Order: sequence, then structure tokens, then C-alpha cells
Amino acid sequence: MEKTTFASLRLRLGRTYLFTHSGGCEHIMTFKTMEMQRVADLGRYPLLVFKSRPNIRPCSICEKNKADWVTYDDLMSKSSPGFFCQLCFNQAHYCQETGRLLATPQNSFKCYRYHHDAR
Repeated sequence: MEKTTFASLRLRLGRTYLFTHSGGCEHIMTFKTMEMQRVADLGRYPLLVFKSRPNIRPCSICEKNKADWVTYDDLMSKSSPGFFCQLCFNQAHYCQETGRLLATPQNSFKCYRYHHDAR
């Protein structure tokens, strides 16, 4: 979206649009009025007025790398949700010999890719 300009958008007044950013944050928008100040200003937009820094959550196991995975109801984690870097997730959840996931009825956890929050 940072490289998209208003001039490249084909907007219709009164129509609903979905704006998605930051790894899945969704906003529903409807344009009711629209006006162009000057044609010379077209290249200035979108105008970046603020850019949040991501809140990088560390791996709960090694506490060195950033978290790549979040797990829920996981016996291999200290807490739920549990946050794992790729290396710690693989070591805790995959058999080193077969490369298969170690999900058992006793440890039937849910896991998702983790997208770091903005501050």
C-alpha cells in the first residue's frame, strides 16, 4: 500500500471498500465525498504521517530469537499462548529422525504463524 497512489485507485462514491494492512488488520471504508485540491499534488499521496514500529515478541524458549509461531494448549510450552522461534518450534514439535509432527492425543495443540503487533 505504501506505493499505491490515490490517482491509481478507481473509487466510486458510496461504495464500500476493504482496506487491509499490517498482516491482516481490516478496515471497512466508504467514500462519501471526494475532491482534488491541485493536480500538482497527486504525487504527494499517500502521505505518510506515522509508521508504527513492530512490537517484536521473543521466543519463550530461547529468549534470543523473534517468535515465528504461537501455540495454544501446548504441553511443550511454558504457557498458553506459547511463542516459539522456528528453531525451538522444530526441536519441540518435530521428531528429529522422521521429521514428522509430534502431535498426540495428550498434546493436541493449535499452532499459527505469529505476526508481530504494532506498538
